[in-house]
Amino acid sequence: MNNNRITSKVRYMRGTALTAITLATVVGTSSVALTAGFISNTPTVSGQTGGGTPVETTGPQVDVLIEDATPELRLYKTITSVTDDGDGVDSAGDIINYSFEVTNTGNVTVTNISVTDPLATVTGGTIASLAPGASSALTGTYTVTQADIDAGYFENSAVADGTFTDGAGTPTAVSDVSDAGDDAVETPDGAGATDTDPTNDPTVRTFTRTASLVASKTATTNFGTGNIANAGETVTYTITVENTGNVMLTGVSLTDTLLDDNGNPLALTTGPTFQIADAGSSVGTLQPGETATYVATFDLTQSAVETGSISNSVSVTANGPSALTASDVSDNGNEAVDDDGDTDPTNDPTVTALDPAPALTIDKSFVANNGTPVAVGDVITYTYTVANTGNLIVENIEITDEHNGVTLTSTGTDTAVAPTNEISAGPLSTDAGIDGAWDALYPGEEVTFTFVYTVTQADVDAQN
Repeated sequence: MNNNRITSKVRYMRGTALTAITLATVVGTSSVALTAGFISNTPTVSGQTGGGTPVETTGPQVDVLIEDATPELRLYKTITSVTDDGDGVDSAGDIINYSFEVTNTGNVTVTNISVTDPLATVTGGTIASLAPGASSALTGTYTVTQADIDAGYFENSAVADGTFTDGAGTPTAVSDVSDAGDDAVETPDGAGATDTDPTNDPTVRTFTRTASLVASKTATTNFGTGNIANAGETVTYTITVENTGNVMLTGVSLTDTLLDDNGNPLALTTGPTFQIADAGSSVGTLQPGETATYVATFDLTQSAVETGSISNSVSVTANGPSALTASDVSDNGNEAVDDDGDTDPTNDPTVTALDPAPALTIDKSFVANNGTPVAVGDVITYTYTVANTGNLIVENIEITDEHNGVTLTSTGTDTAVAPTNEISAGPLSTDAGIDGAWDALYPGEEVTFTFVYTVTQADVDAQN
């Protein structure tokens, strides 16, 4: 039996992560000492002669250089999906879902690895350790805010931190700022800027922004008996403006157009005046989905009543972020029906009918100069009182009366001296608004006519 042994002694220089190396040959044993950046191996050969004399010799030392320790991490932050909040558009409340992939790109093991994000919530805990080339992934979420939508994008970066501990127990911090997914390609941030470093690009989610609004106007009235519109009565308009886009609107402005049925412009009596916004915004500002209410009034004029209707619309404009604008012309409440025949059912004016209701009343009384009963030669003064009880101006008022078989008429014009058998025009009443001409009688006005008659013998004889 051959009892020769080969022993190899190995030294490790510069203190790396290697802690023990044992080399074994076909015949003999080896041991490793880790010291400083290279492996030093000195072989020893021993044996004995046939007579039992020991023979031993040491060979040359062989030094094998070991690469320097390079602790290194790479963090990729990518968007895996977006959870919609239910409205089907980019909006505040949507949730961005992230993957955080940490890879050990160094040549030594890194331990106690954590991922932190200043804005997103990271789940998955701490990664205990990663050997060189190994990867592990965590997840995270971020809830989109209105400010993000208004900006048009959301961007941020995360940081991976870990520790490398060498053979001497000395820790070294290892850190990396996340990239968007490819260290070889530089991608811009949300504003379109780059920094010439393709390894630290922020992860950007862009949003489609829409600035839009819808205006609606309805009218309410409280006309008198029979719902007849009269001058001086009030039409009240309620205007609603809804932000139907996904960005904040500011500078909300209303311009009102009020016309009579002949197309003549009219002026609102009051308003439009801001009342309330249902999400609490102040006047001139609307959050997405928020509706503001305004009120305006118009006190009917006689000229407006004469035309038979009034038509009202409001134009609304507003500003969004980044030069976006929104505008709309009000509809009368049903945007599915085209009421004005312009093929656009969304901008119909709000029309208030002022139904014509002309009406007159007449009252007749008399005064005898010597009282009653009358006698031959007495003078009877008949007074006819005509009142306009309708809602329209009545012109050319004439009276016809039968008196002792004779037809009495008024001329309907303001003559100074009445012909024989004519009912004379008298002065108008003192009601406010009277224009001094009985041949144009305004609603609520009265005019009087008179006829003077002297009793004859024939009247007394006839007894009628």
